[in-house]
Amino acid sequence: MNRFRLLLVIPLFFFAIVGVLILFTDPFAPLRWFLGPQYKSDAKAFLNAVSGGDYEKASKSLSRNGRDAETSDAIKSQWISAMHELKKQGFYPVEYSNLKVPHDREHMDGRADITFMEDGKRQSYYTILTFDPGGVHQACILSPETKHTEAWNKINCHY
Repeated sequence: MNRFRLLLVIPLFFFAIVGVLILFTDPFAPLRWFLGPQYKSDAKAFLNAVSGGDYEKASKSLSRNGRDAETSDAIKSQWISAMHELKKQGFYPVEYSNLKVPHDREHMDGRADITFMEDGKRQSYYTILTFDPGGVHQACILSPETKHTEAWNKINCHY
């Protein structure tokens, strides 16, 4: 009977030690294990839809929550209208590559290279994606600053 207890206690002790080490070295690891796949799925859905010009579908992957459903719907409708206006101005995404979610251990954000049509020419921009539990919260283009990237960031970033 003592041997059985010892065989039971050794694996439990091992798992307890591993759990404590994970907690002390990287306390957010369990949260990343849970949220990382969801955020990657949200990023793919958003980027696929926005690259295809389906802004209504992309808005479903956005996390622009108002205080109630009507406010949230109004915010998403404004976003859709702004994206259509940006497309009329000659700046719209056509594809993405190098999606990495999460980008690093400390932040639950993502990175992607998004290729845009900009005045009839293809141009890629390095983009940072941030998330909320409801989906993609921001998609911010880093430099260079142009009138089009500033307009994109005004729609998709909330500093």
